[in-house]
Amino acid sequence: ERIAEAVRGADAVIFACSASAKGGNAAQVDEQAAIKAAQACKMAGVPKYVLISSGGVARPGSLGYVATNWMPGPTWGIMDAKAKGEEGAKAALRGSNTRYTVP
Repeated sequence: ERIAEAVRGADAVIFACSASAKGGNAAQVDEQAAIKAAQACKMAGVPKYVLISSGGVARPGSLGYVATNWMPGPTWGIMDAKAKGEEGAKAALRGSNTRYTVP
């Protein structure tokens, strides 16, 4: 609800966060936070949600996906988390007045 209060009245929200050594692992940021931001947009009536993810998510069998997914540290599993975040955000916004884009 705090996020919804923060974005209320916005024309759009762009989620461009990702896991890093400076804070948050892949599951917390690329999956859970992406979904929470989408839910907040729906609650606040924000008309547009843009989720910056990774083009590699569409190619789960590719070398780039696999190699990126297996990087050690807080980004371990990042491609799987991004895929789950995309699907979760889409599901959260389904049937709402908030349009979404995953460029």
